[in-house]
Amino acid sequence: MDKQYTTDAINIKSYPLNDFDNILLMYSKSAGLIKCIAKGAKKPKSKLGARAQVLFANKLMLNKGKTFDKITQAQGLNTFSKLREDFDKLSYGLYCADFISIFCADTEEEAEIIYDIFYKTLENIANSKDKKEILLQTLKFQLHILEELGWGIDFRTCSCCGAEIEEYSYFSNEEKGNFCTCCAKSNIKVQKIPKKLIEFLSTLKEVAMDEKTQYDELADLNTVNICFQFIKKYSEKISGRVQKFSDFNLIAS
Repeated sequence: MDKQYTTDAINIKSYPLNDFDNILLMYSKSAGLIKCIAKGAKKPKSKLGARAQVLFANKLMLNKGKTFDKITQAQGLNTFSKLREDFDKLSYGLYCADFISIFCADTEEEAEIIYDIFYKTLENIANSKDKKEILLQTLKFQLHILEELGWGIDFRTCSCCGAEIEEYSYFSNEEKGNFCTCCAKSNIKVQKIPKKLIEFLSTLKEVAMDEKTQYDELADLNTVNICFQFIKKYSEKISGRVQKFSDFNLIAS
């Protein structure tokens, strides 16, 4: 007999299995990434159909299987409806979902923390007032997930000598580290980061997901976008995969 279990989970991706059923990739609060079969999800009168949409959070009862778990019951927790009313919100929500699928395999031990970060991020993106706030929440999400998985960047100290960064830091994607002015001389490919951006990124990494900082008001869209692109490139270097927003548009259609 299949083993039953209950968990909260957020739908990340959906794939057709046949004319009536879908396969869902989900991030669950108790087991991390799971693949499930949503039986009858494509049928017009299916109660599971709406709850099987991407970026829905559900409380699920499942039967454990060898390859795919089978959803037997689903109770909606959050549809993040405001996220679906805005193209930018939906795109960055899907970006976060893709980020989870890339980085969070085999994270059962960290599942509860990662789930809470992901859930709170989708809530924050859904409630964002403008593009800057959407980017800010996505940037904070990346920083927190990378930190939780051991890929966090220490922006305040040199990776080589341990000295405190004073004016500028020099970051190397190849070395995956941050260097002071002296140590950076031996590193060919580095990106110069001003002290203000160091403080900005360090603060976002250290505060809780729902905690506001002085930078929520002080940082402009250009500054947040520069930092987002910086962390995006770092993440892509780690994973070996480039995340393109055109991919998310296809998922959303």
